[in-house]
Amino acid sequence: MLEVLAALILFVGASALIGGAFHQAVQRLQRMKLQTQALCLAQSVLDQIAAGVLSPQPGTVSSMDPPFDTWTVQLDVQPYSYGVGPISSLSLVRVTVEDPSSQVTVQLSRVFLTGQSQGDTQRLPSSQSFAWSGP
Repeated sequence: MLEVLAALILFVGASALIGGAFHQAVQRLQRMKLQTQALCLAQSVLDQIAAGVLSPQPGTVSSMDPPFDTWTVQLDVQPYSYGVGPISSLSLVRVTVEDPSSQVTVQLSRVFLTGQSQGDTQRLPSSQSFAWSGP
């Protein structure tokens, strides 16, 4: 009888550990899915800027389609600086995508070559994008 009780306690304890680990794995998977969606949205905004569809002006982009209509997209445009100071023909565009309900934040940056006319922005072939997410 004592052996059966000990086996039952071990089985229940192992089941609780496995169930807890499975629950954490599902939560992490959901968070990674949201981070991937936010990164794709940020990349899409940068691609729209590179294509000339969207003007690289600082502020909030409010034209997100459902199911992302609750997400916020913030643009930050600064002169690109390297070493000594800013380079007038280059601009650094940083896109921040945030989902307030899940507290997922992703930032993606790209360096653009700014032309003479406003809105004439081209992506540099050698530019690199950097992504990171907040807590």
